[in-house]
Amino acid sequence: MKKSDQQILDEGRKAKIILDDEDIQSALSEIQAACFIDFRSTKMTDIEALQQSHAACAGVEMLQAALRARVDRAQLVEKRKK
Repeated sequence: MKKSDQQILDEGRKAKIILDDEDIQSALSEIQAACFIDFRSTKMTDIEALQQSHAACAGVEMLQAALRARVDRAQLVEKRKK
């Protein structure tokens, strides 16, 4: 389903609010730090625990990337409209 320009702009605006929220960014940073500590403290032979730690870290990064992509798409729509 193709999104309308207005939908893209709305999603971009909402994503920017989330990315600019200091409390959310602080929480995401804390999660990333905890994941990294967990990953570093896991034995190399514990493959399942390493995979879980990696998945948690990757999840935070994927969320941030998805939000940035929405902001970027909205900026492209805004530029195209000018």
